[in-house]
Amino acid sequence: MMADILRAAGYLTGTIGTNGAIMPAGCDHAVWGSDKYSCAPCNETPGYDCYELNNTTPDPMELQMYLAMMVKAGCTHVVLEVSSQGMKQKRVATVDFAYAVWTNIETGDHIGPNEHKDFEEYLYCKAMLLNQSRRAYVNCDDRHLDAFMKYVP
Repeated sequence: MMADILRAAGYLTGTIGTNGAIMPAGCDHAVWGSDKYSCAPCNETPGYDCYELNNTTPDPMELQMYLAMMVKAGCTHVVLEVSSQGMKQKRVATVDFAYAVWTNIETGDHIGPNEHKDFEEYLYCKAMLLNQSRRAYVNCDDRHLDAFMKYVP
């Protein structure tokens, strides 16, 4: 799978947080600090059109399609925003991330009958991304850090 090609190179990163976890198309400067890398968000592949996603985190087949287009276009680094709902529905269950970045947690967001039953489930689903990566970076200033980290080994 295309995700494996990018992960093997060490450059498939998942971000998760509340309101604003996604990094901009210029993420090569923010993450890798150099113009020598080609980087784009999942729905914005160099050489292809910009696609409107139905969900923050695409379903597995759609995700693999975007990753394949990125590899074909020469992308060497991919930053994928992963939603808690995407984790709950296992949309990235087969993706082995090189890195995970957890930005923040806010209470009340995405909790309800159609998403997460409570705040604990919400935390758990967000923490699952860190458990799928070789290395994780967390926001140690977040007020929910201790509650979040109990789900990360």
